[in-house]
Amino acid sequence: MDGEKRKSLVFVTTSGLYPWDERMDNMKSQTDAMLAQGKAEERLQLEAAKKPVAVDADKTDRDSEVPEALELVEPPPGPEDFGGRR
Repeated sequence: MDGEKRKSLVFVTTSGLYPWDERMDNMKSQTDAMLAQGKAEERLQLEAAKKPVAVDADKTDRDSEVPEALELVEPPPGPEDFGGRR
């Protein structure tokens, strides 16, 4: 490649616009609406997180709660259980 000139890329469209021109994006309005909806949802979540939470003093007693049952997890069988080599 030393001394060779690189070939340029040529973009051809039927509209005469470049492919990266935003007027060529036929889903721009839908994408913008989805982004705006996501921002609005994030804003609502932040506002809800800022609101103070009322705590009932009677329900904070942890001694009366039943402990959570733990799940027993066993390791998967090894290759020797299937007659394979290790």
